[in-house]
Amino acid sequence: MPSLQAITVDDLDSMGGPGIPWDGIAALLSPPQLREFDLRITPNRGTPVPRDTLFSIAPLTRLSFSIWDYRDHPRAQIGDVSLMEYVVSVVAPSLEYLSLPLDVAPIAEMAVLSWPRLRTLELKGDFVTDPVPAIIDVLSRMPQLRHLTMLRSQRSGSPRPVLWSSACTKVFPCPELETLCLSHLDPKDELYSHLPSTLRQLSLRCWPRHYLHQHGHDRKAMTRLEWQSQICTASEIYFALRRCSLYSSALESLEIEYEEDKHEDLLLYSISELFPHLKTLVIYRYRRQDSPSIKAVAITRALFRLRALRVLRIHPDLAEAPHPLADFMLDSPPFIFPAFEETLCEFANTLAKGLGPELRFVCLLFRERWTNLWIPFRIIRNPGGSVSEIRRETDLDAVGGYTPNTEEQVPLPGEMDLFEF
Repeated sequence: MPSLQAITVDDLDSMGGPGIPWDGIAALLSPPQLREFDLRITPNRGTPVPRDTLFSIAPLTRLSFSIWDYRDHPRAQIGDVSLMEYVVSVVAPSLEYLSLPLDVAPIAEMAVLSWPRLRTLELKGDFVTDPVPAIIDVLSRMPQLRHLTMLRSQRSGSPRPVLWSSACTKVFPCPELETLCLSHLDPKDELYSHLPSTLRQLSLRCWPRHYLHQHGHDRKAMTRLEWQSQICTASEIYFALRRCSLYSSALESLEIEYEEDKHEDLLLYSISELFPHLKTLVIYRYRRQDSPSIKAVAITRALFRLRALRVLRIHPDLAEAPHPLADFMLDSPPFIFPAFEETLCEFANTLAKGLGPELRFVCLLFRERWTNLWIPFRIIRNPGGSVSEIRRETDLDAVGGYTPNTEEQVPLPGEMDLFEF
């Protein structure tokens, strides 16, 4: 196959199995014309790469290795770790895109390699040893980096990660960065005061999502993995955003995830002041226990000055929301999910009529069983610009800048999960 340039190897990694033998991995990576390699199944689980028969690897421009987000411990198999150490050391000079689980990423090795062409770095997963001192060193080797994602779970009792300590005297190492996605921010992290003016997309979120810690059937997987949610408060997000805005006021896309506190109004009202050019805004906000639902009109009052906003995605955490497994509960009223969809439609209608003239879509998160979907409502305007119709859509594929409808991976139902509400 002389024209073969991309290979994807896929399997149900969460189901286990011995993995791909090393001679098979060698055959897959050796075609000299290969440029993209996407591995979604673990290699040989029980043994490392045989160092006496190291194989040749094509000059890849894209390397992606995925494991199931909720893989049991030990999450990092010896085959995963040794393969990534070897492959990354060989292809670093040619790579433009790299996506790895934090569980197996060779952070220390990456910090001493040269990455002259790398534009996208994605790291996601569990990390037992604190990688903070090395992450900045890694980034300092990537002068062309444009897109950085680092989603790290939080172990029970562990502090939030700080990427840039107050003692760090370096200049921000990626002067052309356009996209930054980080989980579990520490408001004391100096990183937020050093972001470049080129930044256009910023995401400050939880990983996994905080809502996966709210109900027993989801929380079972989080407990098994010893993960906890250290969700930021509205005050902490506000403090971080004020620091980010010093040099990143031209931001076009913002995502935040937080728990309400007494300064939530201050946070919401500040968004239009700090980032007036936003086109996409994503908000995951959570009520404190026993707090009432936020009113849609309160959101419109805070955000109506975002005149360029085109897409709003919001998870308002309404008190009326049914339990995701409500249809398994004997005491649940009939048609509870369709009734809640009507509530969301009314909520979206109020948002659409109270926000800026460029708004085209309002999307609200809908959780049912093990599926999390964004329900998109298209805003139809008359020639004068006022809202004439709010139309529920079935697909978001046509919405520029934010697709698709579905959320990220969630824990799959396991034995007895249905009885843990």
